[in-house]
Amino acid sequence: MGLILNFFIGITLSANVVIANAVRRKDERAIHKAVHTSVIMAVVGGLLVTVLGELLIGGLLAMLNIPEEVLPYALLYIRIYLLGMPVILLYNFEAAIFRSIGETKIPLQALAVSGVLNVLLNLFFVIVLKMTVNGVAIATVLSNLVSSMLLLHKLLRTKQVIRIKRQELQFDGKIFGSIIRIGLPAGI
Repeated sequence: MGLILNFFIGITLSANVVIANAVRRKDERAIHKAVHTSVIMAVVGGLLVTVLGELLIGGLLAMLNIPEEVLPYALLYIRIYLLGMPVILLYNFEAAIFRSIGETKIPLQALAVSGVLNVLLNLFFVIVLKMTVNGVAIATVLSNLVSSMLLLHKLLRTKQVIRIKRQELQFDGKIFGSIIRIGLPAGI
């Protein structure tokens, strides 16, 4: 999971670079395209990772020689975690959007809320509901959902140039190419 996340974090850094470059040029059209393309990339990328991960995870865990008594728990945890990849990637891309204009407090605040919520949900699911790794995985996914929704709410309501407009969500191939060209080496 760390390899997958770090790969996409490299790509989100390039989204930050592309948006920040457009901000520096005061090119509102390019900012708009880059922000909307980044959000679409996050959701679509997350869905692709979920589907591919679900298809490949059994074989990958078998290759790692996970002990038989742990394998079902590892598989359960990762399968639940994979379901959360769209919102996990969405948070990372949204945070990159905010950082592109120098705003670091809002993503940090959302992350802090998510971290506290994750701990509380872990305690609730494991101690109160007597769940195992499934409870921990669900807590992680739910806390990531909250952080990504907090940032999405801010991006939909902000008066700044990075505002997301639902009706204008469009994918731009040229922006996507720039993000991938910069981000792929960083992700790898």
